[in-house]
Amino acid sequence: MDPLTHALSGAVAARATAPKPNHDLPGPAARTAAGTTAALFPDIDVALRLVDPLFYLTYHRGITHSLIMAPVWALLLAILFSAVSRGRYTWSTFYGVSLLGLLIHIFGDLINEYGTQIFAPLSTQAFSLSTTFVVDPYLTGLLLAGLALSYVWRLNVGAALGLLACTVLIALQATQFQHARALGADLAQQLASRAGAPAAAVHVLPQPFSPFNWMVVLEERDRYRLTRVNLARRDALESGDDYWIGRRMVAAYRPAHDLRWQTFQRYDPRDPGRAREVWHHPELADFRRFAGLPAHYGTTYGPVCVWFQDLRFRAPEIRPPFIYGACGGPEAWRLHRLDAVTGKPRPSGRPRG
Repeated sequence: MDPLTHALSGAVAARATAPKPNHDLPGPAARTAAGTTAALFPDIDVALRLVDPLFYLTYHRGITHSLIMAPVWALLLAILFSAVSRGRYTWSTFYGVSLLGLLIHIFGDLINEYGTQIFAPLSTQAFSLSTTFVVDPYLTGLLLAGLALSYVWRLNVGAALGLLACTVLIALQATQFQHARALGADLAQQLASRAGAPAAAVHVLPQPFSPFNWMVVLEERDRYRLTRVNLARRDALESGDDYWIGRRMVAAYRPAHDLRWQTFQRYDPRDPGRAREVWHHPELADFRRFAGLPAHYGTTYGPVCVWFQDLRFRAPEIRPPFIYGACGGPEAWRLHRLDAVTGKPRPSGRPRG
């Protein structure tokens, strides 16, 4: 999730679980500050971007987002908070709220598609529940309302109502995920029946703007079929080049009975041999580990660069954010990334062993 949502979730959780006033315990203000800070802490791994963006993508949501390491981070944060209070409160009085802030951050990341390494450092496998888009204004708004209510009404009750409302929203999103997955399974079966081939693997990803917006991807051997659906919409929204970009993005999510499909190839259909060589080259090892739905993005010349994208992060009307490839030639392929703003290739600065 985005930093604002993480911060709000930590603050609201801290206030919802605040004990009765006691001079030996941190007051609501100190507890809220601790919960907020703890809920922001796991994203300290953003510092990995200083090494290289791909290095960051590979190890983000790793050890700082681990359920195994959470008790250790909570202890360190609790000691820090006690020191900031100049010893007025012991570390043990901050431990619970620190652990709570860390856990609610991990859960907030677990429900979106990016993936979270909850068992690091024992395992680098990333888990995802895929119910919620990474930036969800509805979730953020409910947390903000709960925080405000805890100030103007009753501390615990107001914050708890905010968390309850978020739980209801996530449950709704989980229900829609199941509906979208059932739709994807039906579409895959229809495609298989027409083609006389095995059913494609189904991937369902949450999308922005609405809990009813989903991206459905049918994965075949080296090909993907992608569509965007709004499960609550009965009629498609009008759209076209004359409409502003926001309207075109919203209109991309169509009713289930009127879907439009895009096809993507794993390798360049014009030169699959070279694309396959680049994809399996050691230079792209980190991106191969990161990309959940890798597909060929394009091939440019002068020098030759073969680019790959991750369809999980492909949104309508916007250049995909993570495009990596290799430039040069068979004897000298070197990892590059395509700048999301300029569209120009930039060498990767990751360390090479």
